[in-house]
Formats: sequence, C-alpha cells, structure tokens
Amino acid sequence: MPVDEYLELAVKKLWRYSYSEAEIRQHLRKAGASVDEADEVVKRLLELSYLDDLLLAQDIIRSIRRGKPSGRLIWKEKLKQRGIPQEIISKLLEECDREEELELARQASDIYLKSKIKKSFAQQYSGLIAYLNRRGFPGEIVEQVIRELYDNC
Repeated sequence: MPVDEYLELAVKKLWRYSYSEAEIRQHLRKAGASVDEADEVVKRLLELSYLDDLLLAQDIIRSIRRGKPSGRLIWKEKLKQRGIPQEIISKLLEECDREEELELARQASDIYLKSKIKKSFAQQYSGLIAYLNRRGFPGEIVEQVIRELYDNC
C-alpha cells in the first residue's frame, strides 16, 4: 500500500477520535505499514497539525478530572496507556498543583466516607487509605488528608 493510502487511513481514524503518535504508529503497523512508512505518515500528520501529544495529554487529564476525583498517579497511568511520551507526562505532572490535588483527595474522601457511614471507625480509616491509594493519590497527599480527618478523633 502506498504511503498516501496509509496517510488517508490515519486521517480517517483521527477524524473520529484523537490518538497519540504511538497509537497511530501501532494502527499503521497493524494495517501493514513498515516502520519507515509509519514514521513518514506520522511526520506528515505532525506537519498538518493532526497529531499533538501534548494537547492530547492535556485533554485526557481534563477528561479524567471531570470524573471521579483522582490523583496524578492515575493520570500518569492513563497517559502511559495512550502512548504519551514520558517527557510530556513528566512536564504535565510537574505542573500539577499540590493544593489542587489535595482538594481532589478531600473530595474523594468525602465521597468515600458518605458511603461508609455505618462502618466502624477502623473500617472507615483503613478503607479510606486504600481507596485514596487506588484513586491514584501519592502517599504524602493520603497522609495529609488522613491527618486532617482523624487527628481530632
């Protein structure tokens, strides 16, 4: 298949949904493109501004934030799953405001504790720590939220 046909294939795929460079390369390789052909198509898509991993990563994080409160470890994993390069992931996570993430952890705690009102103190305490960890909050954020909630108990 000529490179132009692979380009058309990639454009059709991008028309429906946003993809990372890595995802497009993978799609092209599955369609039979050689590594060089896939690279050439990706290069052309970048020139046409059809691909932008930084913008895609920002959109992914915005989308995640609209859902259940989660921390940067979840964001990092979702970005890695989509083939976003590590340097872009690192840049976006560095821009992550600690206070904002702390507020998200507090929101997640409220959601969790409202659903566990009839549980014992010990069950709420240990369950909340596990929940915040599963939601991708770093240990220091989890520790601070737990201290805020339980230091007066």
